[in-house]
Amino acid sequence: MTFAKFGAENGRPVYINPTAVKSVIELNDRLCMIQLGSQHMINIPLPIHVVVSDLEKAAGNGN
Repeated sequence: MTFAKFGAENGRPVYINPTAVKSVIELNDRLCMIQLGSQHMINIPLPIHVVVSDLEKAAGNGN
C-alpha cells in the first residue's frame, strides 16, 4: 500500500493513508471532503470520483 497524494485547498501537497479514510463526501462538483476521524477532515478541490479512484489505487484496489 502507498499513500495517495492530493493538493489541498491551499495548494500544499497532502499525503493520505487510504486505510485511515472513514468517508469521502461530495461538497459540490469540484470539491469533496475526506474524513479521517470524527475531528479530522480535509477538503480536496477535485471531483469525488477522482479522489475515490486515487484512494483505491493507493490501497491496491485499483487498476
